[in-house]
Amino acid sequence: MTGSARFLLGGLLGSLALGMGSAQAAYIGTLEFIEPTGVVAATDTIPVWLRFTLDPNSDPLAFDAYTDAPYGLVPDSYSDIDFIDENGFFRWGSMTDLTNAIVNTSFSCSGTFTNGCDPAAYEFHFHIPNYGDPSAPPGMVLRPELTLAPGESVDYLFGEFIPVGGSAPAGTYNFFGSALFIALQGTGMAVSGTAVDEDGNEIYDEDGNPVLLYDIYPNATYDIPLGLTPCGQTWPPDFNCAGRFERTVLPSVPVPAAGWLLLSGLGMLGAVRRRHQGSLDS
Repeated sequence: MTGSARFLLGGLLGSLALGMGSAQAAYIGTLEFIEPTGVVAATDTIPVWLRFTLDPNSDPLAFDAYTDAPYGLVPDSYSDIDFIDENGFFRWGSMTDLTNAIVNTSFSCSGTFTNGCDPAAYEFHFHIPNYGDPSAPPGMVLRPELTLAPGESVDYLFGEFIPVGGSAPAGTYNFFGSALFIALQGTGMAVSGTAVDEDGNEIYDEDGNPVLLYDIYPNATYDIPLGLTPCGQTWPPDFNCAGRFERTVLPSVPVPAAGWLLLSGLGMLGAVRRRHQGSLDS
């Protein structure tokens, strides 16, 4: 399996699925396979196209990594979240002082096209888009911008399943999980407690809320969830999920050996000559 986007295993995929359904999410969208089912030949390379639609009730998405932080992102999209500190631990808090952001996509290691994340009948290749070529197929791997109004959609080539050895055994193959997200880097602020006075009483601000204390994590990361394919929201995946990506591979048709074809051709040529010779002798 190749490509620069990250892979999601079961636990991470489950965490992301929970994040998709949280009430605080600023961006609400759906991610679906454009052509979920089909029939292919054993030697076919199988493209996987996805459609991301921003919900009509979502905040507009105006992400642009070439602008100054926060890159057009809504602050609610990286507040009250579980970010990851530099040691890989989840911390509840918010991101601040953003230093980098990029759109990215992920492949969950599930289904029968591949054996987990290892090639089986097929190996998966991420589509690495050429953003400098407007005629190239659109993609989301390390995409520097994404602008959508509520209700708008964008179609993109996620990647391809390529038959191992040039041909796959006949059968039905499936794949379940892909996610779309904006990967952030910056400083994480995690709530560590509430401020108290010298008598041990909580201190409140002018609005009556407790004054919070924070631990600071300078090298934190967080993935703003945008969309997750419907069959990727459970682990292990539901093999009967209506939104799965599935292809039926037809049995390969044996091709006669070149030598057999040559001999057959010579035999036919000999028969024609004999018939022709017989007509001259009569």
